[in-house]
Amino acid sequence: MRRLRSALLLAVPAVLVAAAFTGLRVDRAAQEDAFFHWVTNGSLQPPRVGPAFLALGGGDRVKAVQAWGREAKAYAASQAFRDRYAAWRKEELGGVDAPRTAVQMKEELNTAQAEQREALKQMEAQIPTMPKEMQAQMRETLAQMKRDMTSMPRISDADLEASAAQEAQRSKAETARREAAVPADPKVKLREALKGFLAATDGVDYGAAIQVQNGRRVFANRALEAKPGPWKMAFRAGKEPAEAARAFARNWLAELK
Repeated sequence: MRRLRSALLLAVPAVLVAAAFTGLRVDRAAQEDAFFHWVTNGSLQPPRVGPAFLALGGGDRVKAVQAWGREAKAYAASQAFRDRYAAWRKEELGGVDAPRTAVQMKEELNTAQAEQREALKQMEAQIPTMPKEMQAQMRETLAQMKRDMTSMPRISDADLEASAAQEAQRSKAETARREAAVPADPKVKLREALKGFLAATDGVDYGAAIQVQNGRRVFANRALEAKPGPWKMAFRAGKEPAEAARAFARNWLAELK
């Protein structure tokens, strides 16, 4: 059952139900969600499929993979997908404060200094309420704090301008980095996802031996247990449908160049 289910899921990792296969009872919204998350973060979390697929023969499974792939392409080209991607990108790029200007930095500095002076004033007002033996020590402590504040180097307007310029430069570099990670064109992320899928499913040993250990089916060659999820999914699906999925992904990738 896992082999048959995996064949369906390999259309393009997050497959979309085609009209010809509505009997498989695949939820379109769930498939679109799976496809979208695969494109945006490379995470392969395909939803469950209906039992009708289990009755398909090998050739029909390949046809199903191809049909789901065509539906994936149709969704990727739709306005709904582009709108969802744009909203996702906006959210990913949001939440970052704009760099401060020199004027803002000066206001923050003045506010901080005023708060320090007010705090010292309040502490001085509390001295008479303290035990006699502590009052002299507290007065000396506060006096030292005042001397430290007075002796602090003055921050000039030129210093603030330089700090603001550095902050603006760092902000610009960070914005560029974030925008590169979430490009405006969803095709860039789609190409990355297709390349990642092909890399993860490369060189699948479809004849690898399986053994049962502690009630679980595992590879006899334990090194294969470290293979990525898509590789194992391709193995469970079988060579014919898995390679059909890879061929579809390669062709789609070529079209996107």
